[in-house]
Amino acid sequence: NPAIGNAPESMTAVTGKRLVAAGEDLRNESFGARRIVLIGDTSYIGYSQLTQGEWRILVKSLNHKTGALGDPVDICPGTDDHSVMSLVADAKGKLHCVSGGHGALKYVRTERPGDMNSWTSPEQIGMGTYPMLMVDRDDGLFLFYRAYKQTDLAMQTRPADGEWSKPAVIG
Repeated sequence: NPAIGNAPESMTAVTGKRLVAAGEDLRNESFGARRIVLIGDTSYIGYSQLTQGEWRILVKSLNHKTGALGDPVDICPGTDDHSVMSLVADAKGKLHCVSGGHGALKYVRTERPGDMNSWTSPEQIGMGTYPMLMVDRDDGLFLFYRAYKQTDLAMQTRPADGEWSKPAVIG
């Protein structure tokens, strides 16, 4: 969805606040993966940033009622300049994120709904890049990504509160 990449500029016009600063990467090259999630009155914005020579995955929040923009929360290390991420929320309001560059895919989630201070430690779940994460009505997760060989499309699934499946090449 090309609008995802433009969301910070359009939100700036509405809120008067810049959501991402110079050097923060909100590019949209990951199968159209979501990086902005709305839960109630709060948007959660995920992005990658080069910090002291290391790529990091960060999330910040914007409360639409108060206009308060939360501080960025560092949720996991990136891999390289292709460290893109995909962010979704389940029906309970817990955030789920998969990030990956040319290497390990990492999964993190909030343990409490909408709580930016409750991110789990990163879990390596596969090897690949350009992750796209989706959630179904039963809070199951579906992950699609370019497999590490850089020629195959792979998929993994995770039932609500379950474990990730092994990667399956689907294309």
